[in-house]
Amino acid sequence: MLGVGVFGAIFFLAGELCLRLVFWEGESFSAHKGPIVQRVERDFKFNAFDGPSRGPEPSGPKHPQSARILIQGDSITWGQGVRNEEQLFSNRLLTRLRETNVQVDMAVLARPGREIDEHLQQLKKWGHELQPDVIIYQWYIYQ
Repeated sequence: MLGVGVFGAIFFLAGELCLRLVFWEGESFSAHKGPIVQRVERDFKFNAFDGPSRGPEPSGPKHPQSARILIQGDSITWGQGVRNEEQLFSNRLLTRLRETNVQVDMAVLARPGREIDEHLQQLKKWGHELQPDVIIYQWYIYQ
C-alpha cells in the first residue's frame, strides 16, 4: 500500500513539474488560444469593448435618470471558467439591481491576465465615452 502512495505522489509531482515548465510565466492554459480553448469560447458573447470583454454593455447613450456602473477587472471579471453568460457576476449584479427597480446601466472591461497599467489605459480610452457613475474594480494579485 505504501508503494502505491509513493508512486501516486511521484506521479502528481512529476505532472506539476511538467506543467510549471510548460507554463513558465505562470499564465494559464486558456491564455493559449489553441483548439480546446477556441471550442470552449466559441459560444461566448463578447461585448464591443477592447479585450474582448464579456458581460453587459450599455444600451446606448447614458440616460440622466439612471446610474452607469463600469466593472473593470481580470480573468475573474471576464468569467474564466464560466460558460453560461447569465452566471457572470456582472450579469448577476445587473439582474439583481434591476429586480429592485434600480435604474442602472452597466459596462464591463475585462480580460484575463490584464495588469493595473492596462486597466488604466482602458479607463483613459473608454472612460469619457462610458461616463460611469460607479467603478467596480476587481483585480486578483496573482496575475
